[in-house]
Amino acid sequence: MELWNDITYIANKIEDTAAGAVKGVEHAAEHVAHAASTVLSNEAHAAMKLGSTALHDVSAVGSAVLGTGKEVAKDYLKANEWVDHQALLFGEGVVTGAILNPVNAIDQIVNHVTGWKLPELALTNQAEVNDSWAGKIGIVGGTIVDFVATDGAVSGVLGLEAGGMASLAITGAVQGGILTPSKSGESGGHFVLDRLKAAAVDSVTFATMAGVAGAVAGAAGGGSAIAAEATESAVTQTTSVASRVLTQSASNAVGGGVSGIVQAEGNSLLNKGKLASSTDLAQEVVTSTAFGGAFGALSGLVHGGTEVDNAGAGTGSQAARDGGDGAPTDNFGKSLINRPAEDLERKMPSLKSDLNVRLWDTRSAQRRKLLANLEDGSNRIKIAVSDSGCSLYGGNTRLYYAKKLGIPDDQITVWSLKYGQTTLADLEKRMRPPGAEKPSGTNDQSPESPSAGSLETRDTLKLSDGTTVDPVTADVMRGLGLTPDSR
Repeated sequence: MELWNDITYIANKIEDTAAGAVKGVEHAAEHVAHAASTVLSNEAHAAMKLGSTALHDVSAVGSAVLGTGKEVAKDYLKANEWVDHQALLFGEGVVTGAILNPVNAIDQIVNHVTGWKLPELALTNQAEVNDSWAGKIGIVGGTIVDFVATDGAVSGVLGLEAGGMASLAITGAVQGGILTPSKSGESGGHFVLDRLKAAAVDSVTFATMAGVAGAVAGAAGGGSAIAAEATESAVTQTTSVASRVLTQSASNAVGGGVSGIVQAEGNSLLNKGKLASSTDLAQEVVTSTAFGGAFGALSGLVHGGTEVDNAGAGTGSQAARDGGDGAPTDNFGKSLINRPAEDLERKMPSLKSDLNVRLWDTRSAQRRKLLANLEDGSNRIKIAVSDSGCSLYGGNTRLYYAKKLGIPDDQITVWSLKYGQTTLADLEKRMRPPGAEKPSGTNDQSPESPSAGSLETRDTLKLSDGTTVDPVTADVMRGLGLTPDSR
């Protein structure tokens, strides 16, 4: 009995122990579940907080970007307004330099002479135009336009070369003495003296610019202020105009820099009685350099077409210009030139020195000196003549210079063994009877002497003994009167 009781007791204990273990496991599971729930809740909360912070940051960045965009747009509109305003000031400056200043300068003279009180013309914002950089640049630009127009008028009336030393000296005097307002106005006690000083300074200044520009262009192989000469081709003419503009702009910029020194020192000495300060000198040199470059470019564009036309057409008789049956044309002389224009331009300074051509010589003076040189026989333009054509073998540079100066063929003296001293127009007539086709010059000959080899296919002369003489020798014999057809 006691044994059963023990067994029952032990079974009960085992049951109680198992029940306690189950409860312990359940309690532990509850703790684990609670802990996991707490951890997950904290992580979720942290994630939600992080997401909210990120959204807030994105919103802040977006607002900043939008704000910056608005500021950029405002700045852009302000920049556009500023550019528009500066463009307006520049245009008003051009009007001031080209129109208002010359008119006011003449008004001052009229008021001073007559005692009238003609009002000064001015824009409503004239002070702003005068003080702003855009306005100042515009005034210089307008003055350049006015100066080129005055130079064209002076050169046209007096028959001078536009942009040349003589023309610019007179133009400078007109510009400084008549077309530039006096700072003291017409009521100043030294009005006339001030204008005379301005005329003298500007005359010397611009003559210096032209002289230096011509020397620079000549040293660079550009000849005179009008540098490159166009040929028959329209493409070549366009290239020559571009070359002329660049050459004149560069050379006049250098000349302007040098003349700026003359301008600054001249004004300072005449008006202040002392040399210019380094600041005034530097400002005048910079301004004059820019003025010279712009003037050279504009002058090249304005006067370039006239120079090309004059050089190509000449100023000879109507027959020489128009041509026709048996009539000479100036193209005949041009067709004989057989060296590249670039090579001949490089020789121009030396030729001008030989002819005693000065920087201030007008085109007319240059023509007279060249024609006199050609007629004295010491430096001839030499032409080899055969029955089938002509070739130039001496005087390429002189003929090129003559055509560049616009001298017509009927004024250019040449020499050949067959005809002696004659003119290009007369030579063409002899080579082309009325109704015949115009003879062409041959441009493949040596520049110094005719090539017998290149003439072998042309007319030859048979002597009485049957000997065949090449055209060059035949030409020599004809010139000496040794052939039947030379008489």
